[in-house]
Amino acid sequence: MKLLQYILGITFGIFLTIACEQVFYRKYDLQESVTSFNSIEINDASRITCARFCLSTEGCTYFYWHSDSCYILNAATPGNSSVNISHIFVNDELKDRCNLDGYMTILGGALCVKIYNTKKNWTGANDTCQQDGGQLLVMGTNVFYIKLYALETIKLAIPYTEYWIGGNDLTTEGEFTWIDGTGVITEGWKPGQPNGNEVANCLQFHDLKFNDNACDVARRFLCEISLK
Repeated sequence: MKLLQYILGITFGIFLTIACEQVFYRKYDLQESVTSFNSIEINDASRITCARFCLSTEGCTYFYWHSDSCYILNAATPGNSSVNISHIFVNDELKDRCNLDGYMTILGGALCVKIYNTKKNWTGANDTCQQDGGQLLVMGTNVFYIKLYALETIKLAIPYTEYWIGGNDLTTEGEFTWIDGTGVITEGWKPGQPNGNEVANCLQFHDLKFNDNACDVARRFLCEISLK
């Protein structure tokens, strides 16, 4: 069946009609520009073409488009382009999927996260997230600054409050990786971190920066539901 496409309201988003089904990508402006790494770049692409690429790319739920340049930001297989972004187009269906008790929809579902103030060790925290159908928060390289921006909007930087998130070096000492397999953690460390050697093997978030800590320490934690 021929693809029918049209754009509705450049300011608000992009409507696609594909095989009689409508998909809407809503535009969310960011108050400050952030950098996305490992995105997939498509040149000479209209807004409609960019939305179609996102819709057909595994893992993609949001993208950036500007001046005929398209960037797929959260594909399952990363690209090799970096771009400063001032807005994102997000699949509008995501906001309705983040509907579990206590979970917050940020940037239209670019992040679906819950702050657990009950303290648990790292394993217990991740078990709780899995019971929700998710995992401890993961901030892979391609979406690191987008998620960091999202967390800043909910004023997560509470003084002296530390949260478990989804990284550890339990496989290879000194090499912290995300639990979803998205790679080695390179961004976001506090100065001098990680510094726990074999004692501190789990990742925590403090003042919007990372540091390592012993996995059996009880901490608050951040759970994330992946909306695909």
